[in-house]
Amino acid sequence: MATAADETTLAQRVEQLKETGKAQGVVISTADYTQLKALNTALPFAGRQVDYMRFFLSSSMVAMQPYFAQDILDPGGYFYGLNLTTKRLIFGNRKLLMNPHAIIVGHTGSGKSVLIKATEIFQTLISTSDDILILDPQNEFKEIVEKYGGSYFDLTPKSKIYINGFEVSDAVFYADKDTKEKFIATQTKYAKSLVAAIMTNILFTQEHATVVSRATRKMFDKIFAQKKLKKQATLRMLREEIKLELENAKDDYDRSIIKPIYNSLEEYTDGSCDMLAYPSTVRLDNRMIGFGLKNVPPDNWEPVMVTVMHYTSTRMEYNQEAQRATHFIVDETQVVSRKGTSAEQLNTAVATFRKYGGICTMAMQNITAALENKMLKELFSNCNYKCFLDQGGADANALAQIQELSQTEFNALSSEEVGRGVMVWGKKVVLFDAKISKENELYPLINTNFHEKAKEAEKKKQKQRQEQQESNDRIEEIILQMAELAPVTVRDLLSVLEITQEEAEKQLSFLCQQGYLIKSEEAGNIRYQKAG
Repeated sequence: MATAADETTLAQRVEQLKETGKAQGVVISTADYTQLKALNTALPFAGRQVDYMRFFLSSSMVAMQPYFAQDILDPGGYFYGLNLTTKRLIFGNRKLLMNPHAIIVGHTGSGKSVLIKATEIFQTLISTSDDILILDPQNEFKEIVEKYGGSYFDLTPKSKIYINGFEVSDAVFYADKDTKEKFIATQTKYAKSLVAAIMTNILFTQEHATVVSRATRKMFDKIFAQKKLKKQATLRMLREEIKLELENAKDDYDRSIIKPIYNSLEEYTDGSCDMLAYPSTVRLDNRMIGFGLKNVPPDNWEPVMVTVMHYTSTRMEYNQEAQRATHFIVDETQVVSRKGTSAEQLNTAVATFRKYGGICTMAMQNITAALENKMLKELFSNCNYKCFLDQGGADANALAQIQELSQTEFNALSSEEVGRGVMVWGKKVVLFDAKISKENELYPLINTNFHEKAKEAEKKKQKQRQEQQESNDRIEEIILQMAELAPVTVRDLLSVLEITQEEAEKQLSFLCQQGYLIKSEEAGNIRYQKAG
């Protein structure tokens, strides 16, 4: 309905409406000589006085059919985007799903990282008290974790960033005997898994396990014998205990069992891969923690993964007792799962974390690679929330093996529209759009497009150079004005301008070179006066 104060303005508005409708494929007609009846027809409480009818396309009608058009509108849910069929917003609460775990699949640039950051990180931080743990094989989440107060472990060898899987918290140190015994049992299991992963190409037997268990027990007995928690249990301390076992061995056979353990640990305590050897240098009790695995050498991948998954499991159990949910995000899952034991650990985590209040979200690039990995295929079956972004023809066909979709839904997987795809939510399947506008204030932070980020970085540098030049021009102008009134010294500039002594000397030297100032010395004091 168009209204105006005069006929000329009304005609202009009608034309604008027609042009707007035309751009959207809608033909708008005027109700000439029946305006009053048309008004009564348009009012929500009036009857139809103008017999205007229009055709409905089947794609429009489906939005009005509850048996065919599905919506995801969970109470207390996160905002996931727009339902392209019904044009309604999608609000999903994963805690209401039978199995809250998720898998998000999409090629590089399809929008999966943006979707994870906008939903599983931002909305979790803002609307809940849940914890967030991130397994980050490409170090892609480092910026966002640090910006929002999280702790990020960039597990690069010799980087002076350490994660200690044996760390004893104050709560455990001052707890009762039963709690300490349970803690030691858990840490012993971790120690055996860690040493087994470190002893590459050496069969880890029950005899090796017995030595590690005994050394771990002795290490924690010494830690708990302290009056105050001053010294932490570490991998280096465990190796020292194993060294004592070696020195006290009764015969050559016992030494042959213990020595390979001691020698294998050297690289992880005194060698190049020492990031597991010392007390943690980053807070482990932070609400959001990221583990950067990009620079972990392939030969050291397994021990690092064992440590990260051990910490994750321990944190899950602690949060369960505190009645707090934990969001566990795994980026580039296909990278994590290349090693057999890593895939097995991840599969076990997805299967067991649910009972601890864990909500796992796994991202991967394509379906084909996942189907070739038995463990990853099992992960799909354990997820009630699946999100498929642009897949391309081959991967869309492969998807049919694990997810039944209609032809329309399959076609949507090849749209090449960033942020668009198919969302499976329990038994519901919807086409969705989660694209974020570049004008959104959050876009620069969650955007992962390399070329866009490089272009933005260059624009930022240019702006900084321009601002620096403008600042220098203002400083030069002030210096010349001061020098015109009387000779100036470096001290004079420091008392007037907010610059360092080095910057003041540099500016004065530049103005002398340009011929604007003349340098002179009187009684040991260097002065500058305006030339001419």
